[in-house]
Amino acid sequence: MANTKQKSKKTTKKVSDEKQKASSKTATLSKQVGSSDEKRTYPALPYIIGLFALFIVLTFFVPETGFLGAYISKTLLGLFGAGYYYFPFLLILIAIFWKRDIAKGAIRSKIVLALTNFVFLLIVLNTLSAEDPSAYGFALYKFGQELNGAGFIGGQIGALFVNMLGELPTVLLSFLTIFITTVFMFGSTPKATIRAIIKFFREIDFGVEADEDNNNNNEEKEENLTIQPVKKVKPPAFITSDEKNPIQQRFELPDEDDTHKEKSFTQTAERDIVGLKEINREMPWDEPVSDNKQAIHTEHNRKADFHEEAKNINVPILDSSEKLLLDDLSDKAPYIFPPMSLLAQSESDGLTLSENDIQRTSQKLVDTLASFGVQTRVLSTSCGPTVTRYELQPESGVRVKSISNLADDISLHLAATSVRIESIPGKAAVGIEIPNRSVSTVRLHDLLDTNVCKENKSKLFVSLGMDVAGNAVYLDIAKMPHLLIAGATGMGKSVCINSLIISLLYRATPDEVKLILIDPKRVELSDYNGIPHLLVPVINEPKKAAGTLNWACIEMEKRY
Repeated sequence: MANTKQKSKKTTKKVSDEKQKASSKTATLSKQVGSSDEKRTYPALPYIIGLFALFIVLTFFVPETGFLGAYISKTLLGLFGAGYYYFPFLLILIAIFWKRDIAKGAIRSKIVLALTNFVFLLIVLNTLSAEDPSAYGFALYKFGQELNGAGFIGGQIGALFVNMLGELPTVLLSFLTIFITTVFMFGSTPKATIRAIIKFFREIDFGVEADEDNNNNNEEKEENLTIQPVKKVKPPAFITSDEKNPIQQRFELPDEDDTHKEKSFTQTAERDIVGLKEINREMPWDEPVSDNKQAIHTEHNRKADFHEEAKNINVPILDSSEKLLLDDLSDKAPYIFPPMSLLAQSESDGLTLSENDIQRTSQKLVDTLASFGVQTRVLSTSCGPTVTRYELQPESGVRVKSISNLADDISLHLAATSVRIESIPGKAAVGIEIPNRSVSTVRLHDLLDTNVCKENKSKLFVSLGMDVAGNAVYLDIAKMPHLLIAGATGMGKSVCINSLIISLLYRATPDEVKLILIDPKRVELSDYNGIPHLLVPVINEPKKAAGTLNWACIEMEKRY
Protein backbone atom coordinates (compact mmCIF):
# COMPACT_ATOMS: atom_id res chain seq x y z
CA MET A 1 0.00 0.00 0.00
CA ALA A 2 2.79 2.36 0.90
CA ASN A 3 4.53 1.72 -2.41
CA THR A 4 1.35 2.41 -4.39
CA LYS A 5 0.83 5.70 -2.51
CA GLN A 6 4.38 6.79 -3.24
CA LYS A 7 3.96 5.91 -6.92
CA SER A 8 0.70 7.85 -7.13
CA LYS A 9 2.36 10.88 -5.53
CA LYS A 10 5.22 10.69 -8.03
CA THR A 11 2.83 10.46 -10.97
CA THR A 12 0.79 13.44 -9.72
CA LYS A 13 4.00 15.46 -9.32
CA LYS A 14 5.07 14.58 -12.86
CA VAL A 15 1.67 15.56 -14.24
CA SER A 16 1.74 18.91 -12.40
CA ASP A 17 5.27 19.61 -13.61
CA GLU A 18 4.26 18.83 -17.17
CA LYS A 19 1.23 21.15 -16.84
CA GLN A 20 3.43 23.97 -15.52
CA LYS A 21 5.87 23.52 -18.40
CA ALA A 22 3.04 23.48 -20.93
CA SER A 23 1.47 26.62 -19.43
CA SER A 24 4.84 28.40 -19.43
CA LYS A 25 5.35 27.42 -23.07
CA THR A 26 1.91 28.73 -24.03
CA ALA A 27 2.58 31.96 -22.12
CA THR A 28 5.87 32.48 -23.90
CA LEU A 29 4.23 31.70 -27.24
CA SER A 30 1.42 34.18 -26.54
CA LYS A 31 3.98 36.82 -25.55
CA GLN A 32 5.93 36.20 -28.74
CA VAL A 33 2.76 36.41 -30.82
CA GLY A 34 1.71 39.60 -29.01
CA SER A 35 5.11 41.18 -29.48
CA SER A 36 5.13 40.19 -33.14
CA ASP A 37 1.67 41.76 -33.56
CA GLU A 38 2.91 44.94 -31.89
CA LYS A 39 5.95 45.06 -34.12
CA ARG A 40 3.84 44.75 -37.29
CA THR A 41 3.51 48.11 -38.99
CA TYR A 42 1.60 46.96 -42.09
CA PRO A 43 3.60 49.16 -44.50
CA ALA A 44 1.17 48.59 -47.40
CA LEU A 45 -1.91 49.71 -45.46
CA PRO A 46 -1.45 53.52 -45.82
CA TYR A 47 -1.07 53.12 -49.59
CA ILE A 48 -4.28 51.06 -49.77
CA ILE A 49 -6.15 53.67 -47.72
CA GLY A 50 -4.75 56.44 -49.92
CA LEU A 51 -5.84 54.70 -53.14
CA PHE A 52 -9.33 54.16 -51.73
CA ALA A 53 -9.51 57.88 -50.81
CA LEU A 54 -8.43 58.86 -54.34
CA PHE A 55 -11.10 56.58 -55.78
CA ILE A 56 -13.74 58.33 -53.66
CA VAL A 57 -12.46 61.73 -54.85
CA LEU A 58 -12.74 60.42 -58.41
CA THR A 59 -16.43 59.69 -57.86
CA PHE A 60 -16.94 63.40 -57.12
CA PHE A 61 -16.00 64.48 -60.63
CA VAL A 62 -16.52 61.37 -62.81
CA PRO A 63 -20.02 59.92 -62.50
CA GLU A 64 -19.16 56.93 -64.72
CA THR A 65 -17.26 54.87 -62.15
CA GLY A 66 -19.30 51.73 -62.59
CA PHE A 67 -21.46 49.85 -60.19
CA LEU A 68 -18.82 49.89 -57.43
CA GLY A 69 -18.34 53.64 -57.56
CA ALA A 70 -22.08 54.32 -57.55
CA TYR A 71 -22.65 51.95 -54.65
CA ILE A 72 -19.81 53.49 -52.59
CA SER A 73 -20.95 57.06 -53.25
CA LYS A 74 -24.61 56.31 -52.39
CA THR A 75 -23.62 54.45 -49.24
CA LEU A 76 -21.29 57.18 -48.03
CA LEU A 77 -23.85 59.86 -48.85
CA GLY A 78 -26.45 58.00 -46.85
CA LEU A 79 -24.11 57.60 -43.90
CA PHE A 80 -22.44 61.01 -43.85
CA GLY A 81 -24.53 63.31 -46.05
CA ALA A 82 -22.54 66.42 -46.94
CA GLY A 83 -19.66 65.01 -44.87
CA TYR A 84 -19.13 62.57 -47.74
CA TYR A 85 -16.95 65.21 -49.42
CA TYR A 86 -14.72 65.43 -46.35
CA PHE A 87 -14.45 61.66 -45.83
CA PRO A 88 -11.62 61.03 -48.38
CA PHE A 89 -9.52 63.75 -46.75
CA LEU A 90 -10.03 61.97 -43.44
CA LEU A 91 -8.71 58.77 -45.03
CA ILE A 92 -5.69 60.61 -46.47
CA LEU A 93 -4.90 62.05 -43.03
CA ILE A 94 -5.09 58.59 -41.47
CA ALA A 95 -2.79 57.21 -44.18
CA ILE A 96 -0.25 59.99 -43.57
CA PHE A 97 -0.36 59.52 -39.80
CA TRP A 98 0.00 55.75 -40.21
CA LYS A 99 3.05 56.17 -42.44
CA ARG A 100 4.67 58.77 -40.18
CA ASP A 101 3.69 57.84 -36.62
CA ILE A 102 3.28 54.05 -36.58
CA ALA A 103 6.91 53.56 -35.52
CA LYS A 104 6.52 56.08 -32.67
CA GLY A 105 3.45 54.32 -31.27
CA ALA A 106 1.30 57.46 -31.60
CA ILE A 107 -0.98 56.21 -34.38
CA ARG A 108 -3.89 55.34 -32.10
CA SER A 109 -4.15 58.81 -30.61
CA LYS A 110 -3.88 60.42 -34.06
CA ILE A 111 -6.65 58.22 -35.48
CA VAL A 112 -8.88 58.95 -32.47
CA LEU A 113 -8.33 62.70 -32.93
CA ALA A 114 -9.07 62.48 -36.66
CA LEU A 115 -12.29 60.51 -36.11
CA THR A 116 -13.40 62.89 -33.35
CA ASN A 117 -12.76 65.82 -35.67
CA PHE A 118 -14.84 64.18 -38.41
CA VAL A 119 -17.73 63.33 -36.08
CA PHE A 120 -18.05 66.90 -34.78
CA LEU A 121 -17.84 68.19 -38.33
CA LEU A 122 -20.84 65.99 -39.13
CA ILE A 123 -22.64 67.42 -36.10
CA VAL A 124 -22.06 70.98 -37.38
CA LEU A 125 -23.25 70.06 -40.89
CA ASN A 126 -26.36 68.36 -39.54
CA THR A 127 -27.22 71.24 -37.21
CA LEU A 128 -26.79 73.92 -39.86
CA SER A 129 -28.15 72.17 -42.98
CA ALA A 130 -30.80 69.68 -41.82
CA GLU A 131 -34.45 70.67 -41.91
CA ASP A 132 -35.01 69.17 -38.47
CA PRO A 133 -31.67 68.76 -36.62
CA SER A 134 -33.37 66.98 -33.72
CA ALA A 135 -34.89 64.18 -35.84
CA TYR A 136 -33.95 60.51 -35.37
CA GLY A 137 -34.58 57.39 -37.44
CA PHE A 138 -33.65 55.61 -40.65
CA ALA A 139 -35.13 58.43 -42.72
CA LEU A 140 -31.86 60.26 -42.11
CA TYR A 141 -30.16 57.81 -44.48
CA LYS A 142 -32.39 58.97 -47.36
CA PHE A 143 -32.02 62.62 -46.34
CA GLY A 144 -28.24 62.19 -46.46
CA GLN A 145 -28.37 60.93 -50.05
CA GLU A 146 -30.29 64.11 -50.90
CA LEU A 147 -27.57 66.20 -49.13
CA ASN A 148 -30.07 67.20 -46.47
CA GLY A 149 -28.13 67.06 -43.22
CA ALA A 150 -25.20 64.84 -42.33
CA GLY A 151 -26.63 61.42 -43.13
CA PHE A 152 -27.57 58.63 -40.79
CA ILE A 153 -24.46 58.74 -38.55
CA GLY A 154 -24.14 62.52 -38.40
CA GLY A 155 -27.89 62.94 -37.97
CA GLN A 156 -28.17 60.48 -35.10
CA ILE A 157 -25.23 61.95 -33.16
CA GLY A 158 -26.20 65.53 -34.03
CA ALA A 159 -29.78 64.99 -32.89
CA LEU A 160 -28.50 63.62 -29.59
CA PHE A 161 -26.44 66.78 -28.95
CA VAL A 162 -29.17 69.15 -30.15
CA ASN A 163 -31.77 67.58 -27.89
CA MET A 164 -29.38 67.71 -24.92
CA LEU A 165 -27.79 71.15 -25.40
CA GLY A 166 -29.70 73.07 -28.05
CA GLU A 167 -28.59 74.19 -31.50
CA LEU A 168 -26.31 77.13 -30.63
CA PRO A 169 -24.35 75.41 -27.81
CA THR A 170 -23.97 72.35 -30.04
CA VAL A 171 -22.48 74.42 -32.86
CA LEU A 172 -20.13 76.29 -30.51
CA LEU A 173 -19.01 73.09 -28.79
CA SER A 174 -18.46 71.41 -32.16
CA PHE A 175 -16.35 74.26 -33.54
CA LEU A 176 -14.26 74.33 -30.36
CA THR A 177 -13.72 70.56 -30.51
CA ILE A 178 -12.80 70.72 -34.21
CA PHE A 179 -10.24 73.43 -33.47
CA ILE A 180 -8.67 71.57 -30.53
CA THR A 181 -8.49 68.20 -32.31
CA THR A 182 -7.01 69.80 -35.43
CA VAL A 183 -4.33 71.52 -33.38
CA PHE A 184 -3.39 68.37 -31.47
CA MET A 185 -3.44 66.27 -34.65
CA PHE A 186 -0.62 68.34 -36.12
CA GLY A 187 1.50 68.33 -32.97
CA SER A 188 0.78 71.80 -31.62
CA THR A 189 -1.16 73.23 -28.68
CA PRO A 190 -4.18 75.59 -28.66
CA LYS A 191 -2.23 78.26 -26.78
CA ALA A 192 0.66 78.26 -29.26
CA THR A 193 -1.74 78.29 -32.22
CA ILE A 194 -3.71 81.26 -30.86
CA ARG A 195 -0.45 83.15 -30.28
CA ALA A 196 0.66 82.44 -33.85
CA ILE A 197 -2.68 83.63 -35.25
CA ILE A 198 -2.58 86.85 -33.18
CA LYS A 199 1.00 87.50 -34.26
CA PHE A 200 0.06 86.93 -37.90
CA PHE A 201 -2.82 89.41 -37.81
CA ARG A 202 -0.71 91.95 -35.93
CA GLU A 203 1.95 91.76 -38.63
CA ILE A 204 -0.73 92.25 -41.27
CA ASP A 205 -2.14 95.29 -39.41
CA PHE A 206 1.30 96.80 -38.95
CA GLY A 207 2.08 96.21 -42.61
CA VAL A 208 -1.14 97.95 -43.69
CA GLU A 209 -0.48 100.88 -41.33
CA ALA A 210 3.09 101.17 -42.58
CA ASP A 211 1.88 101.17 -46.20
CA GLU A 212 -0.72 103.85 -45.39
CA ASP A 213 1.92 105.97 -43.65
CA ASN A 214 4.24 105.61 -46.62
CA ASN A 215 1.45 106.53 -49.05
CA ASN A 216 0.49 109.57 -46.95
CA ASN A 217 4.11 110.66 -46.75
CA ASN A 218 4.52 110.25 -50.50
CA GLU A 219 1.37 112.32 -51.14
CA GLU A 220 2.61 115.07 -48.83
CA LYS A 221 5.97 115.03 -50.55
CA GLU A 222 4.32 115.27 -53.95
CA GLU A 223 2.26 118.27 -52.84
CA ASN A 224 5.02 120.13 -51.01
CA LEU A 225 7.94 119.09 -53.26
CA THR A 226 9.96 118.09 -50.22
CA ILE A 227 13.73 118.28 -50.47
CA GLN A 228 15.49 115.00 -49.64
CA PRO A 229 19.19 114.48 -48.97
CA VAL A 230 21.06 112.41 -51.54
CA LYS A 231 23.76 111.03 -49.26
CA LYS A 232 24.22 110.57 -45.54
CA VAL A 233 26.63 112.72 -43.61
CA LYS A 234 28.18 111.40 -40.40
CA PRO A 235 27.88 112.70 -37.76
CA PRO A 236 24.22 113.46 -38.57
CA ALA A 237 23.33 117.06 -39.29
CA PHE A 238 19.91 118.62 -39.66
CA ILE A 239 18.76 120.93 -42.46
CA THR A 240 17.50 124.28 -41.18
CA SER A 241 15.28 127.00 -42.59
CA ASP A 242 12.77 129.54 -41.39
CA GLU A 243 9.82 127.26 -42.09
CA LYS A 244 9.63 123.76 -40.67
CA ASN A 245 10.10 121.05 -43.26
CA PRO A 246 8.79 117.48 -42.82
CA ILE A 247 12.02 116.42 -41.15
CA GLN A 248 11.52 119.09 -38.49
CA GLN A 249 7.93 118.01 -38.03
CA ARG A 250 9.01 114.39 -37.54
CA PHE A 251 11.70 115.23 -34.98
CA GLU A 252 10.02 117.79 -32.73
CA LEU A 253 12.59 119.92 -31.02
CA PRO A 254 12.44 120.49 -27.25
CA ASP A 255 12.20 123.84 -25.64
CA GLU A 256 15.21 125.34 -23.92
CA ASP A 257 13.76 124.49 -20.50
CA ASP A 258 13.26 120.82 -21.40
CA THR A 259 16.74 120.02 -22.70
CA HIS A 260 17.25 117.31 -20.07
CA LYS A 261 14.10 115.38 -21.02
CA GLU A 262 14.03 112.33 -23.26
CA LYS A 263 13.59 113.12 -26.96
CA SER A 264 12.63 111.10 -29.98
CA PHE A 265 16.00 111.55 -31.72
CA THR A 266 17.73 110.74 -28.40
CA GLN A 267 15.95 107.40 -28.26
CA THR A 268 16.97 106.69 -31.85
CA ALA A 269 20.60 107.42 -31.04
CA GLU A 270 20.41 105.24 -27.95
CA ARG A 271 19.42 102.27 -30.08
CA ASP A 272 22.31 102.87 -32.49
CA ILE A 273 25.07 103.46 -29.93
CA VAL A 274 25.46 100.67 -27.41
CA GLY A 275 25.83 101.85 -23.85
CA LEU A 276 24.88 105.49 -24.51
CA LYS A 277 22.09 106.50 -22.16
CA GLU A 278 21.50 110.20 -22.73
CA ILE A 279 22.26 112.68 -25.51
CA ASN A 280 21.64 116.34 -24.79
CA ARG A 281 22.94 118.86 -27.25
CA GLU A 282 21.76 122.07 -28.89
CA MET A 283 20.85 121.81 -32.53
CA PRO A 284 21.65 124.99 -34.59
CA TRP A 285 18.21 125.36 -36.15
CA ASP A 286 18.25 129.18 -36.04
CA GLU A 287 21.55 129.56 -37.84
CA PRO A 288 21.09 130.84 -41.43
CA VAL A 289 21.67 128.31 -44.15
CA SER A 290 23.68 130.56 -46.45
CA ASP A 291 26.48 131.06 -43.90
CA ASN A 292 27.44 127.39 -43.79
CA LYS A 293 30.23 125.90 -45.89
CA GLN A 294 29.39 122.25 -46.30
CA ALA A 295 26.60 121.45 -48.75
CA ILE A 296 24.67 118.45 -49.92
CA HIS A 297 23.00 117.96 -53.26
CA THR A 298 19.24 117.78 -53.32
CA GLU A 299 16.69 117.04 -55.95
CA HIS A 300 13.00 117.71 -56.35
CA ASN A 301 10.37 115.06 -56.14
CA ARG A 302 9.99 112.57 -58.99
CA LYS A 303 6.95 114.41 -60.39
CA ALA A 304 8.92 117.68 -60.55
CA ASP A 305 10.97 118.70 -63.52
CA PHE A 306 13.99 116.36 -63.55
CA HIS A 307 15.88 118.61 -65.96
CA GLU A 308 15.99 121.42 -63.42
CA GLU A 309 19.35 121.73 -61.73
CA ALA A 310 19.50 120.54 -58.15
CA LYS A 311 19.91 123.19 -55.58
CA ASN A 312 22.84 123.24 -53.21
CA ILE A 313 21.76 123.47 -49.60
CA ASN A 314 24.36 124.11 -46.98
CA VAL A 315 24.31 122.00 -43.83
CA PRO A 316 25.76 123.19 -40.52
CA ILE A 317 28.78 121.38 -39.16
CA LEU A 318 28.79 120.73 -35.44
CA ASP A 319 31.67 121.91 -33.31
CA SER A 320 34.22 119.39 -32.15
CA SER A 321 32.88 119.67 -28.60
CA GLU A 322 29.43 118.62 -29.81
CA LYS A 323 30.50 115.65 -31.92
CA LEU A 324 29.89 112.11 -30.72
CA LEU A 325 33.24 110.38 -30.79
CA LEU A 326 32.67 106.65 -30.76
CA ASP A 327 36.34 106.06 -30.10
CA ASP A 328 36.07 107.95 -26.82
CA LEU A 329 32.95 106.03 -25.90
CA SER A 330 34.62 102.71 -26.65
CA ASP A 331 37.65 103.48 -24.49
CA LYS A 332 37.48 101.39 -21.37
CA ALA A 333 39.03 101.99 -18.02
CA PRO A 334 42.03 99.75 -17.31
CA TYR A 335 41.27 96.56 -15.43
CA ILE A 336 42.21 96.81 -11.76
CA PHE A 337 43.17 93.47 -10.27
CA PRO A 338 41.38 92.68 -7.00
CA PRO A 339 43.57 93.12 -3.92
CA MET A 340 44.79 90.12 -1.97
CA SER A 341 43.16 91.55 1.14
CA LEU A 342 39.80 90.33 -0.17
CA LEU A 343 40.89 86.74 0.46
CA ALA A 344 41.00 85.39 3.99
CA GLN A 345 44.36 84.31 5.37
CA SER A 346 44.95 81.14 7.36
CA GLU A 347 45.45 81.83 11.03
CA SER A 348 47.95 79.00 11.68
CA ASP A 349 51.03 77.84 9.81
CA GLY A 350 49.04 75.07 8.12
CA LEU A 351 50.03 72.24 10.48
CA THR A 352 47.13 70.57 12.25
CA LEU A 353 49.35 68.26 14.34
CA SER A 354 52.21 69.19 16.60
CA GLU A 355 55.59 67.47 16.47
CA ASN A 356 54.83 65.60 19.69
CA ASP A 357 51.57 64.26 18.26
CA ILE A 358 53.32 63.10 15.09
CA GLN A 359 56.08 61.34 17.05
CA ARG A 360 53.56 59.73 19.38
CA THR A 361 51.46 58.43 16.47
CA SER A 362 54.60 57.17 14.69
CA GLN A 363 55.69 55.16 17.70
CA LYS A 364 52.19 53.80 18.21
CA LEU A 365 52.07 52.73 14.57
CA VAL A 366 55.40 50.88 14.81
CA ASP A 367 54.30 49.14 18.02
CA THR A 368 50.98 48.09 16.45
CA LEU A 369 52.73 46.49 13.49
CA ALA A 370 55.28 44.82 15.77
CA SER A 371 52.46 43.23 17.77
CA PHE A 372 51.43 41.44 14.58
CA GLY A 373 54.99 40.32 13.83
CA VAL A 374 55.83 43.04 11.28
CA GLN A 375 59.02 44.94 12.11
CA THR A 376 59.26 48.46 10.61
CA ARG A 377 60.87 51.82 11.21
CA VAL A 378 59.63 55.32 10.39
CA LEU A 379 61.64 57.16 7.73
CA SER A 380 59.71 60.45 7.50
CA THR A 381 56.31 62.04 7.98
CA SER A 382 54.32 64.48 5.84
CA CYS A 383 51.54 66.45 7.51
CA GLY A 384 48.82 67.73 5.17
CA PRO A 385 45.60 69.65 5.80
CA THR A 386 43.44 66.51 6.05
CA VAL A 387 45.76 63.49 6.41
CA THR A 388 49.25 62.72 7.65
CA ARG A 389 51.41 60.28 5.74
CA TYR A 390 53.92 58.09 7.57
CA GLU A 391 56.67 56.50 5.50
CA LEU A 392 57.66 53.14 7.00
CA GLN A 393 60.46 50.87 5.86
CA PRO A 394 59.76 47.21 6.65
CA GLU A 395 62.47 44.68 7.33
CA SER A 396 63.72 42.54 4.47
CA GLY A 397 61.42 39.66 3.69
CA VAL A 398 58.25 41.47 4.80
CA ARG A 399 55.62 41.63 2.09
CA VAL A 400 53.56 44.75 1.49
CA LYS A 401 50.43 42.62 1.45
CA SER A 402 51.03 41.56 5.02
CA ILE A 403 50.97 45.24 6.02
CA SER A 404 47.97 46.23 3.89
CA ASN A 405 45.96 43.34 5.35
CA LEU A 406 46.36 44.96 8.77
CA ALA A 407 44.58 48.21 7.75
CA ASP A 408 41.51 47.53 9.89
CA ASP A 409 43.60 46.56 12.91
CA ILE A 410 45.76 49.68 12.57
CA SER A 411 42.70 51.96 12.35
CA LEU A 412 41.29 50.24 15.45
CA HIS A 413 44.48 50.68 17.52
CA LEU A 414 44.94 54.31 16.40
CA ALA A 415 41.23 55.16 16.78
CA ALA A 416 41.15 56.43 13.18
CA THR A 417 38.13 56.45 10.89
CA SER A 418 40.07 54.80 8.05
CA VAL A 419 43.65 54.01 7.06
CA ARG A 420 45.11 53.91 3.55
CA ILE A 421 48.22 51.80 2.93
CA GLU A 422 50.11 51.93 -0.37
CA SER A 423 53.68 51.40 -1.53
CA ILE A 424 55.48 54.63 -2.45
CA PRO A 425 56.77 54.62 -6.04
CA GLY A 426 60.54 55.09 -6.28
CA LYS A 427 61.13 54.35 -2.62
CA ALA A 428 61.66 51.19 -0.61
CA ALA A 429 58.99 52.26 1.81
CA VAL A 430 55.29 51.92 2.50
CA GLY A 431 53.05 54.95 2.98
CA ILE A 432 50.34 54.85 5.61
CA GLU A 433 47.89 57.76 5.47
CA ILE A 434 45.97 58.47 8.66
CA PRO A 435 43.25 61.18 8.80
CA ASN A 436 43.92 64.13 11.10
CA ARG A 437 41.64 64.63 14.06
CA SER A 438 40.99 68.22 13.00
CA VAL A 439 40.95 69.27 9.34
CA SER A 440 42.60 72.60 8.48
CA THR A 441 41.06 74.85 5.83
CA VAL A 442 43.25 75.58 2.80
CA ARG A 443 43.03 79.31 2.03
CA LEU A 444 43.36 80.51 -1.54
CA HIS A 445 45.27 83.53 -0.27
CA ASP A 446 48.13 81.26 0.86
CA LEU A 447 48.31 79.65 -2.58
CA LEU A 448 48.22 82.84 -4.66
CA ASP A 449 50.60 84.82 -2.45
CA THR A 450 53.64 82.63 -3.15
CA ASN A 451 56.75 83.11 -5.25
CA VAL A 452 55.86 80.15 -7.45
CA CYS A 453 52.55 81.74 -8.41
CA LYS A 454 53.92 85.26 -8.80
CA GLU A 455 56.93 84.30 -10.93
CA ASN A 456 54.96 82.24 -13.43
CA LYS A 457 54.15 84.26 -16.57
CA SER A 458 51.24 82.19 -17.85
CA LYS A 459 47.84 83.88 -17.66
CA LEU A 460 46.18 80.49 -17.18
CA PHE A 461 48.33 79.41 -14.23
CA VAL A 462 45.83 78.59 -11.46
CA SER A 463 45.93 77.30 -7.91
CA LEU A 464 44.45 73.90 -7.26
CA GLY A 465 45.07 73.23 -3.56
CA MET A 466 47.47 71.28 -1.35
CA ASP A 467 48.58 67.67 -1.64
CA VAL A 468 48.94 65.08 1.10
CA ALA A 469 52.34 66.42 2.09
CA GLY A 470 51.02 69.98 2.50
CA ASN A 471 52.70 71.31 -0.66
CA ALA A 472 50.84 73.78 -2.89
CA VAL A 473 49.59 72.32 -6.16
CA TYR A 474 49.30 74.46 -9.30
CA LEU A 475 48.38 73.73 -12.88
CA ASP A 476 48.57 75.52 -16.21
CA ILE A 477 45.31 75.27 -18.13
CA ALA A 478 47.12 76.14 -21.38
CA LYS A 479 48.95 72.80 -21.15
CA MET A 480 45.71 70.88 -20.62
CA PRO A 481 43.47 70.68 -23.71
CA HIS A 482 40.61 69.24 -21.65
CA LEU A 483 39.88 69.02 -17.94
CA LEU A 484 37.23 66.92 -16.22
CA ILE A 485 36.41 67.54 -12.56
CA ALA A 486 34.38 64.67 -11.10
CA GLY A 487 33.63 63.19 -7.73
CA ALA A 488 30.93 62.22 -5.29
CA THR A 489 28.80 64.68 -3.34
CA GLY A 490 30.83 66.66 -0.82
CA MET A 491 34.21 65.91 -2.43
CA GLY A 492 34.89 69.57 -3.29
CA LYS A 493 34.08 69.89 -7.00
CA SER A 494 32.49 73.32 -6.60
CA VAL A 495 35.34 74.54 -4.40
CA CYS A 496 37.83 73.44 -7.06
CA ILE A 497 35.94 75.27 -9.84
CA ASN A 498 35.70 78.43 -7.73
CA SER A 499 39.45 78.26 -7.05
CA LEU A 500 40.18 78.04 -10.78
CA ILE A 501 37.91 81.00 -11.63
CA ILE A 502 39.21 83.25 -8.84
CA SER A 503 42.81 82.42 -9.78
CA LEU A 504 42.08 83.60 -13.34
CA LEU A 505 40.51 86.83 -12.04
CA TYR A 506 43.71 87.56 -10.08
CA ARG A 507 46.04 86.88 -13.03
CA ALA A 508 44.39 87.90 -16.31
CA THR A 509 42.53 90.94 -17.61
CA PRO A 510 39.19 90.66 -19.48
CA ASP A 511 41.04 91.31 -22.75
CA GLU A 512 43.35 88.35 -22.11
CA VAL A 513 40.90 85.71 -20.88
CA LYS A 514 37.18 85.28 -21.57
CA LEU A 515 34.93 82.86 -19.70
CA ILE A 516 31.72 81.03 -20.57
CA LEU A 517 30.01 79.73 -17.43
CA ILE A 518 27.15 77.21 -17.61
CA ASP A 519 25.21 76.49 -14.43
CA PRO A 520 22.01 74.46 -15.06
CA LYS A 521 21.51 73.99 -11.30
CA ARG A 522 21.39 77.82 -10.81
CA VAL A 523 23.31 77.47 -7.56
CA GLU A 524 27.07 77.61 -7.94
CA LEU A 525 28.03 80.16 -10.62
CA SER A 526 25.29 82.81 -10.43
CA ASP A 527 27.49 85.00 -8.20
CA TYR A 528 29.87 85.57 -11.13
CA ASN A 529 27.26 87.44 -13.17
CA GLY A 530 28.59 90.90 -13.94
CA ILE A 531 32.33 90.22 -13.96
CA PRO A 532 34.02 91.68 -17.07
CA HIS A 533 35.65 88.37 -18.00
CA LEU A 534 32.32 86.82 -19.04
CA LEU A 535 31.77 86.48 -22.78
CA VAL A 536 28.03 86.02 -22.11
CA PRO A 537 26.04 86.08 -18.87
CA VAL A 538 25.97 82.90 -16.82
CA ILE A 539 23.87 80.38 -18.78
CA ASN A 540 21.15 78.53 -16.88
CA GLU A 541 18.91 77.21 -19.67
CA PRO A 542 19.80 73.75 -21.08
CA LYS A 543 18.87 74.76 -24.64
CA LYS A 544 21.11 77.81 -24.51
CA ALA A 545 23.86 75.68 -22.99
CA ALA A 546 23.71 73.27 -25.94
CA GLY A 547 23.95 76.11 -28.44
CA THR A 548 26.82 77.73 -26.55
CA LEU A 549 28.79 74.49 -26.39
CA ASN A 550 28.22 73.97 -30.10
CA TRP A 551 29.61 77.44 -30.79
CA ALA A 552 32.59 76.73 -28.53
CA CYS A 553 33.35 73.51 -30.41
CA ILE A 554 33.24 75.35 -33.74
CA GLU A 555 35.53 78.06 -32.35
CA MET A 556 37.94 75.43 -31.04
CA GLU A 557 38.07 73.72 -34.43
CA LYS A 558 38.77 77.06 -36.10
CA ARG A 559 41.67 77.80 -33.77
CA TYR A 560 43.28 74.40 -33.56
